[in-house]
Amino acid sequence: MNLLMVLLSALIFLGSVPQADASLWSHILTYKANYRYPPKKNLDEERQWWARHYDVIVGDPQLKKLAPSSRVFTYSLDLTIFKSDKYPHYGVLQQWTKENKSNLEDCFLHFSEDTVIGTPQGDILIKGANEKKLENRVQTFIWSSARWVVNPASKVYMTFFGQSLHKQLIEGKDGYSFDGTFIDEHGEGFTDIIIKRGGGVLEYGGKKPGEFVSAYNKDVSSFLAGLKTYVSNKTIIINTAESYHENCLQRALAADGALMESIITPNRHRNIIDKTWRFAERLSDAGKMVVLNTQHNLGIPKEYDKGAYQTVRDRAEIFALAFYYLVKDQGNKNVFFQIGGGWDKPFAEQWILAQETNIGQPVAARKVLASGKDRNGSNYAVYGREYDKALVVMRPKDDWNYLKYDDSSGVELKLPEGSYAQLHGDGTQTAIVGSVLIRNAEAYIFLKKNNQ
Repeated sequence: MNLLMVLLSALIFLGSVPQADASLWSHILTYKANYRYPPKKNLDEERQWWARHYDVIVGDPQLKKLAPSSRVFTYSLDLTIFKSDKYPHYGVLQQWTKENKSNLEDCFLHFSEDTVIGTPQGDILIKGANEKKLENRVQTFIWSSARWVVNPASKVYMTFFGQSLHKQLIEGKDGYSFDGTFIDEHGEGFTDIIIKRGGGVLEYGGKKPGEFVSAYNKDVSSFLAGLKTYVSNKTIIINTAESYHENCLQRALAADGALMESIITPNRHRNIIDKTWRFAERLSDAGKMVVLNTQHNLGIPKEYDKGAYQTVRDRAEIFALAFYYLVKDQGNKNVFFQIGGGWDKPFAEQWILAQETNIGQPVAARKVLASGKDRNGSNYAVYGREYDKALVVMRPKDDWNYLKYDDSSGVELKLPEGSYAQLHGDGTQTAIVGSVLIRNAEAYIFLKKNNQ
């Protein structure tokens, strides 16, 4: 995140929106985080394009003026607070606790023993104590920025954050309220911290972070559930990144869902992809929002070739869409697709035109269509899912170390009886007859052509 967005996150206190009954697209839900966007000229035209293409965008609520049905989320952080005076969050918290006659130190975690932590500027020693003081607060560095680590079990901090969140979402900006919120940095364990010596935390009985992860996660989940009482008609989603851990699932269930950042890439093997799909389905089945996010530049492996496609990117674009379609919910209400990164160029240049091809709704669950060994002796599995207007198939990467993506890895996949066309990333189609070769980490979207 750039400085402006981080500043925004320090000020802005989340909020979130109820899920919509309908999408801009009948077959897909679209999401985009506008963390930063350099070109200031033609910004109005850009906003109009966003409003025509995204169901949810993290950024400017003026989009509500262009597309009232679209939803706009804020960006925020909740588990850490920037130490620098450049960010107003800490100063606002200080003032709030003073006005409400609350103890500021109740909002933070504290080291109970002398602790050495690693930082970008070198190791630092924090003197521990059996009382809560500024001097022994738990601190860390994330994205090279110094942070205080908050106490998720603090009723003081909960009240402060919840009230601030409510105010931010309702007041909004430029006369438009926010529909929801995206809270960053919600991995599976304790906040990232490099402990070289010591590490006991007072609020968790002097235990080290690795020893109280379960208790900490329960406190974070309770904190997220508590926030919803302040913004009951809004949606709160968290960034679980590439994790599918049970801790992340419990946090996302306590909130209103999760953004799975950088989760879509051809470079992840099938066992991990299968666990990722199951994580997303558990959230979606619970009525929660899930955003499936591609890696930057689609996470294309350097060894990738174009396979059955016009270009390498064409192949990667369809892989990303197939990943999404294989787990998308039946009602088109919960599971969203985002092309990750790329904030340095217009979003229209990142857009996959094939997203606009209506493949209808899923008519069956995802299943394994074929499995065995390819000609290189690698074990493979091909997943498939039928839609009203298409058949989506994908062969995830067979293994972390299997780096063959060309014809030598291919296996024949026979198609059901009927006429089909292969969809390309640019929206064009190629007629397909009988069968195709499906390679390691390759996917197809076959459009049905007047099939009976």
